[in-house]
Amino acid sequence: MNTNIAVVSYNSDWPHQFNKEKQAILAHLSKENVAALHHIGSTSVPQLCAKPIVDMLYQLN
Repeated sequence: MNTNIAVVSYNSDWPHQFNKEKQAILAHLSKENVAALHHIGSTSVPQLCAKPIVDMLYQLN
């Protein structure tokens, strides 16, 4: 089991990655059920070092 955690410099592509995934997810979900999908966590903060995992949070109606 790999127990190393990578923390990397900010990647200006993370917001684009989030928006791409957001559109893909919302294309398959009912707009009556999902109020919003948010980019959260350290990758959502410009210039902050982070684990290179884009975290998302959805808000239900």
